[in-house]
Amino acid sequence: MKSEMNNTIEIKYLDGKRFLISVLAGANEIFSQKDYLDKINYFPVPDGDTGTNISGTFQGIVERIESWNLEKIGDSVSEVANIALETARGNSGVIFAQYFHAIAKELKNEFKISTDKFGLAVKNAVGHVYNAISNPQEGTILTVMREWANFVCEESARIKDFPTLICSSLEVARKSLQSTKYKIEVLKKNSVVDSGALGFVLFIEGIVKFLKNGRISDLKKMRRRQVVIDFKSSEDIDIDSLSFRWCTECIIKGDNINPDLIKNKISEFGDSIVVAGSGNKVRVHIHTDDPAGVMYILKDFGEIIYQKADDMYIQYRIAHSPHPDIAIVTDSASDLPQETIEKYMINLVPIRISFGNTTYLDKITITPDIFYKMLDTAKEYPVTSQPTPNDFINLFRFLLTHYKSIIGIFLADKLSGTYQNALKASKYYPNDKITIIDSGFATAGEGHLVKEASEATYAGKKHDEIVEEVERWKLKTRFFVYVDTFKYLMRSGRVDPIRGILAKVLNVKPILLLDGDGSVKHIDKAFSRKKGLNKLIRHTVDLVGNKTVKDVSIIQADCMKMAEFVRDRIRQQLKIREIPILPASPVVGAHAGRGTVGIAVTWE
Repeated sequence: MKSEMNNTIEIKYLDGKRFLISVLAGANEIFSQKDYLDKINYFPVPDGDTGTNISGTFQGIVERIESWNLEKIGDSVSEVANIALETARGNSGVIFAQYFHAIAKELKNEFKISTDKFGLAVKNAVGHVYNAISNPQEGTILTVMREWANFVCEESARIKDFPTLICSSLEVARKSLQSTKYKIEVLKKNSVVDSGALGFVLFIEGIVKFLKNGRISDLKKMRRRQVVIDFKSSEDIDIDSLSFRWCTECIIKGDNINPDLIKNKISEFGDSIVVAGSGNKVRVHIHTDDPAGVMYILKDFGEIIYQKADDMYIQYRIAHSPHPDIAIVTDSASDLPQETIEKYMINLVPIRISFGNTTYLDKITITPDIFYKMLDTAKEYPVTSQPTPNDFINLFRFLLTHYKSIIGIFLADKLSGTYQNALKASKYYPNDKITIIDSGFATAGEGHLVKEASEATYAGKKHDEIVEEVERWKLKTRFFVYVDTFKYLMRSGRVDPIRGILAKVLNVKPILLLDGDGSVKHIDKAFSRKKGLNKLIRHTVDLVGNKTVKDVSIIQADCMKMAEFVRDRIRQQLKIREIPILPASPVVGAHAGRGTVGIAVTWE
């Protein structure tokens, strides 16, 4: 059956149903060119994901529209705009979301519209898009969007037939697109058009193709198509062009949110800032080196209901730098020196930390210093939750395009569901070699095993050999922990309240041990901080005895002076010069609390 929007029929009004059909048709064309859009992505950051991001944005719209029979155009545009704010990905995806949001404001309460009303709406909406961006750049999707909308607005006074108007506007959009090749230096150098701008032109092309010979039945089939959301990188690009490391996004819900104030507040944190939406919901996009600092500012604007931060730098290095055939993956509870993570390109999947209804990504959108700052003023005690299977599925998909196999080493199964979720995710790739290991430890104990595995990959050892070695190192690793107060263990629910109150009254300071079987053993206690730290040191020294120490590291939860006291004495007694002191993951802070000091030891 031919669509009622087929060019054999003159169409003088646009209603809700016709608008949704147009969105579906435009999305279909974008999906078909996703990989090419990724390939030519050089601006604003050459991270090769524009096609994936725009496709992901529209895939979310297509999947989540509840009714394709909305009569009012005002209702249908609002539906698309609201969904787009939630599903938008990347710079271009957020710009599309803001465009829909702005058009929705222009067409609020409209039942159906003529071409001149449509022309005025798309033109006025462009101004809202420019206002949403901290530093609007010509020669991008903005230029094409503006020149196309200006043409549509001008011609709508003369052309009253929608198919004729949209089809004639395509040539203007294409011409504008070609001009982007010469307006930005990196695009001129690589002789390509702007990827986001091409995404917009493809959207118009999809509508035109449908107007000429499309069928609604084909679009319904397309709704069931799944767009694979993965990560890609552009070919032959310069890593120095990455001004900031993290592509960071979030959605904020609140009352009378001021997008301009948000832009102003976070402008010092990075670039590529887009704040889409207004009123009670906005989506924020920024490229930054400090996602946690950005989120700390944004929390004051309302409830942050979604957060994402992609490490563009590590994605580039994995895609373009030489590395072993085996990828190492762990979770953010694994405390490691940052230089070790960088050197071996270790992939950390963040555990979630929730303050009230806002959930942060451990070590990415919340850091230890910010965690304790928030802990002091939090109305509700923070809770933690493991990464979802989807977190692992998406990461594994990306890694398997650049590595032959994956070894994942995770927080003890007895302490968290992280290991089980990683195991579930690995089963999505039955034809690939993925080994998931229960470390039996947490924090620096887990980190030691991850470090050993990483060193082994760079030493050229084989997958199965490394897995066996990790199991051997597990037997030669211990992690001792001093807990300064039972207060946090009680609040986190890790200790029975009655027992905790008694211990708190008696000022008991427990010494705990993780020895690789996943359980936490209470091996000693003290009744003062000094005695507790000395017992922590003594247990470590007694364990080492005459063994040859391979690795020692110390973690501290907002208590650097205590950690330095422990380090200095361990140095003296074990004659070890280099002992790193690491800030404990906020996950540790949420359960054991301030004043926690841990020592991980691995021997030959």
